[in-house]
Amino acid sequence: MQSEHGAQMTPAAATGPADESFVVFTTQQGRTVDAIAERMIPSDALGPGAHDAGVVFYIDRALAGPYAHLKDVYRAGLAGVDAYSQATHRATFLNLDAERQDAVLRAMDQAKATGFTAPSAKGFFEMLWQHVREGMFCDPAHGGNRNFIGWKLLRHPGVQWEHPTTAQWEGYGKDAQIRAAGDWGFRR
Repeated sequence: MQSEHGAQMTPAAATGPADESFVVFTTQQGRTVDAIAERMIPSDALGPGAHDAGVVFYIDRALAGPYAHLKDVYRAGLAGVDAYSQATHRATFLNLDAERQDAVLRAMDQAKATGFTAPSAKGFFEMLWQHVREGMFCDPAHGGNRNFIGWKLLRHPGVQWEHPTTAQWEGYGKDAQIRAAGDWGFRR
C-alpha cells in the first residue's frame, strides 16, 4: 500500500490511526498477531472484533512495557505458528484461509501442534488468548478497545463516577456516554 506521497505504508499503519505503528513487532509479526486475534474474537453480527478494536496494538505496547519479559516468548511462539502452518498447510498463518487458521489455532489449543519449543503450542495459545481478551476489553489508554468496541459489546459504561454499581454489571442505557479513565483526567 502506498501513501499519497508514494511511500510504502505498512498494513498496520494503514489500518490504524496515522500515528499507529509497531513498537516491538515487525510488520509480519504484528500482522500475524492481528490475524490470530481476529480469529479469536472475530467481527460478526454482534459487532466489530479484535482487529477493529486494535488488540494487536495493545499487545505490542504491553510488550514494550509491563510484558517486556515476554518479547522472546512471542518471537518463538510466532515462529512456531508459522512453522506448524507451513508443515501442515504449506503456507504461513497469514496466507491461510479462515478455516485453516482456525484449524491451526485449534491444534495449538489442544496441544496437538508441533514445531513449538518454548513456549509450547498450548502455552502460547493460552497466553495469546489472555492478551487478546485484555486488549479487547481494557481501558483504551492501553492501546486496545478502540472506540470502546469491547465495552460496547459488553454494554459496559466504562469509568463512571455518577452511575450506580448496578450499571457497571447490568449495562447502561442507550443514552449513556461511555467514558475511559482519561476522560476523568487520569493519565498513565
